[in-house]
Amino acid sequence: MTARPTFDITFPTLPTGVLTPASLQRVLNGILVNSISGLRLGMIQDVKIDTSGVPNGGELYRVQAINNIAMGKDEKVFMARDAAANVVNPSDPNFTRVRDTAMLDLVVDVATEPVHRTDDGTILFEPPSSDNSSSTNVSASNLVDSSPTHEDPKPESNMKLAFNSLIEHFAALIHNQGQELNRGRSREYIPAVTPTGAGAAPLPDVEDALGPDPSRPPRGDLLWNTIYLVGNNCGGRLPLNIVHEHHILIMKRGGCSFGQKLQNIPSVPPSKHSLQLVIVVSYDEAEEGLPSGWLVRPLLEAQQLTSTGLPRHRPIPMVMVGGGDKTYDVLRRAVGVGVKRRYSVEAQGVPISNLIMI
Repeated sequence: MTARPTFDITFPTLPTGVLTPASLQRVLNGILVNSISGLRLGMIQDVKIDTSGVPNGGELYRVQAINNIAMGKDEKVFMARDAAANVVNPSDPNFTRVRDTAMLDLVVDVATEPVHRTDDGTILFEPPSSDNSSSTNVSASNLVDSSPTHEDPKPESNMKLAFNSLIEHFAALIHNQGQELNRGRSREYIPAVTPTGAGAAPLPDVEDALGPDPSRPPRGDLLWNTIYLVGNNCGGRLPLNIVHEHHILIMKRGGCSFGQKLQNIPSVPPSKHSLQLVIVVSYDEAEEGLPSGWLVRPLLEAQQLTSTGLPRHRPIPMVMVGGGDKTYDVLRRAVGVGVKRRYSVEAQGVPISNLIMI
């Protein structure tokens, strides 16, 4: 049996950082690293990828131990993206974070209650059925004693009316907030690929959405929450108000070229309320000969044009996702969208296969 090379990567101990049991947390499918101060990673050369054209000939490293804690071959090491920000030099060749320029993840908050998206892209929650009319509600009559009194009722009645009105106001606020909090939603992560070619535009310069945390439910609202579905967008120029009032446009692949789909989008002045990103949904039959779930980067071979045929001064960012009707239905029920860029870690230019930045 051929021996594979091994080595250790040891991080310095910070004056304010002490390695404790809380620094490492056992989670599903691996270990979550909360602090790398004083951390030691035991590395081993992993089985090479049998793929031609892969950098480094398909060579990979794998973390086999963390601080003498042995890891299974299929276990992962989860590490926060900024965990090494103040510990490791970004140019350190032994532990280099590399941004993926082709792949990213769309972070989507999906309504779990029945919803209906109107023609203007607005999400409407279906009204609750009469069966839910027995839900708990705060009533002023439950908080104020309304029993009769033998004393002069007039001054007290006025005070009581004012107090009842105040209580009913707070009761309505509590009830409305409860309805908002009880509106269920789940967070989905959809792999997406960026286009290539002369017409490709960079993604908006926004902060990444929170990634999946193996130790707790996702937190934080997503940046973009006005979404509009336009079919394949091959039928001519979109109305100006759609682009001006919505952050996200969802399109189906097919019917015309990617360039034509973007050309049918009118230009609007940049603002935080206007269009930020176009998402094209690809269908399985569009990628014949590829394994399920694989995507080819869309080719925008020519410079983006406006609907009048002039060069577009502010190209529109676009990404493509797979999944067909299933993904389209998820995006139809979306109430928030964000992006999370992907990063990998390399040691001496060789990727570490089971270290995942979250």
